[in-house]
Amino acid sequence: MVLMIVMIVMIILIIVIIIKITITTTTTMIIIIVVITLLIVIMIIIITIIVILWLVVVVILWWW
Repeated sequence: MVLMIVMIVMIILIIVIIIKITITTTTTMIIIIVVITLLIVIMIIIITIIVILWLVVVVILWWW
């Protein structure tokens, strides 16, 4: 009887631990994905700004 209760408690604890671990890993994954997308967006913005500046310089030089 006591053994059964202990087993059930152990199983519940293991399940709770697994759920907590999966939740934390999913949240960290989501955070990592968000950070990566932000970095990609920032890179794209920087590249477009550089390209636009380069084009402006080329056009100015061409006109001169």
